Amino acid sequence: MKDLLRLLSYTRPHAGRIALAILAAAGVGLFEAARTALIQPIFDGLGGGALPGVVGGVALPRLSAWLPSGSAYWMVVLGLLIGFSLLRGALEFMANFLLTSVGQLVIVTLRTELFSHALDQSAAFFDRHRTAELTTCLITDVEKVQSGVAQYLADALRESFTLVGLLILALMLSWKLTLLTLGVVPLIAVLTAKLGGRLRQSSRATQQALEEVLALAQEVLAGYRVVQAYGAQTHERKRFQTAAQRLRRFNLRTARALFLPSPLLDILGVMVGAGVIFYTHRLIATGELTAGAFTATLLALVRLYDPIRKLTQTYHAYQQVTASANRLFALLDEPPTVTDAPDARGTAAFHETLAFQHVSFTYPQTATPALESVTFTVRRGETVALVGTSGGGKSTVMALLLRFYDPTHGTITLDGLDIRQFQRHALRHLMAYVPQEAILFDGSFAENIAYGRLDATPADIERAARAAHAHDFIVERGGYAARIGEAGRELSGGQRQRIAIARALLRDAPILLLDEATSALDAESEHAVQAALATLMQGRTTLVIAHRLATVQRADRILVFERGRIVQVGDHATLTAAQGTYRRLYELQLLAQTS
Repeated sequence: MKDLLRLLSYTRPHAGRIALAILAAAGVGLFEAARTALIQPIFDGLGGGALPGVVGGVALPRLSAWLPSGSAYWMVVLGLLIGFSLLRGALEFMANFLLTSVGQLVIVTLRTELFSHALDQSAAFFDRHRTAELTTCLITDVEKVQSGVAQYLADALRESFTLVGLLILALMLSWKLTLLTLGVVPLIAVLTAKLGGRLRQSSRATQQALEEVLALAQEVLAGYRVVQAYGAQTHERKRFQTAAQRLRRFNLRTARALFLPSPLLDILGVMVGAGVIFYTHRLIATGELTAGAFTATLLALVRLYDPIRKLTQTYHAYQQVTASANRLFALLDEPPTVTDAPDARGTAAFHETLAFQHVSFTYPQTATPALESVTFTVRRGETVALVGTSGGGKSTVMALLLRFYDPTHGTITLDGLDIRQFQRHALRHLMAYVPQEAILFDGSFAENIAYGRLDATPADIERAARAAHAHDFIVERGGYAARIGEAGRELSGGQRQRIAIARALLRDAPILLLDEATSALDAESEHAVQAALATLMQGRTTLVIAHRLATVQRADRILVFERGRIVQVGDHATLTAAQGTYRRLYELQLLAQTS
């Protein structure tokens, strides 16, 4: 109920539309009851009985007594029947359309809120939640929530008003038959609640199984080259089939809980109807009911079960909605682990030094520290290379500097100020980052290069591309307005990396972070890009993770990492002359180059 009320709070800005929808739904119930009430004068007219009488022991002028006699009688009755049906249909369309429009507005709000919330999260959020989970929530869960606001809310309003209208009509025609019929309502309520709980549980399990299928499909299809190269198609088919079968089982469990109430209610309705017919012949025999009144009452009672059945289905459908809303709000309520302080500065500058002071960090859900008491200082204009074995902590240094995470202990400072004193966007504005694996988006070459400087002119973009030696292949592929395609998969690894380097060149930030930025380049491209990077590094502070000798040898200082600690510091000449980790890595590279 808490999640449902919170979901309905998103409809408050659209209260006017909802009010109109409620009035329209009330009109649907009114005209449905009025249309059913016309059954009495129709049957009374057929039997020639159009006089006032006693209904259910109460003196009540029947509708047929208010109608004109003769041929006009049927013109008015049939005209009212058609008119009530037209009005009911128009109001039903109005209610459904208004609530659907509200649902679409709510879905945009929820999707935008969740997407924005995810974008502002720290890296730990994405470590905890798979991409498939987030995309499933953005698409599937939000769609179910929209159905709750639009379709199911429309059904609930329409059927509730129809139920009230038909119930009042049935009581007016024969309160005895109506109360007899409603004797099974408590049984229906118990059945609905029990099946609703099962449906809510199975809906949650279904969503988790769907996430597993999506995650597996995304993972395998994205890595199809490796799958095919190793002949693992059969293995992956079996994995996918197992996940799909698990999803099928949960879908069937959900379907059983969703579809079982309707036939059960139908059976109950028939049983009650049989009892009503058996009892009614006595009322007709004593003159307490006319044929028309009986027919109208019976139809009202039969119709009464239709909104009860639909409301039961709507209740069960809302169990799926609340399960999706629960997952959605759980993500929205998850606080970011890296936030801006209330008094954080909106602008940042870098003039003298960047320093790590006894910085330690342990990734969430791991026990081994990635960094342990790391201390070093980088002066403005310096190029510092980070080298070491895999898992030594090099990439963690850059992740902390960009505030993807915050240190577990220690501080990182710019000109003596803790970087947490700056807003994240201000801090990151000082940096241009080139990751080891170039991240490109499904846009044009120009849009990808200008990603870090959206106000760049075409001339600026071309200049950066030429400096990164990307201009020629961009022109060959249709020019700067041509689309790269999904993740730039049609480009070679070196081409993707040069686009990423052009993006960093155009950013023109004072701090440059290169995480194996030349690892995907061939020898010719690397030579050209190294020259461009050398120009870019002049007057800038550069932290570079590199194993290639060309980059390492030009560094002013080299920090050698091993198991989260800095074990050696010096320039290339000093470290190769000394015994230690760096010399061992250097000799291994020389051996690899000569073999």
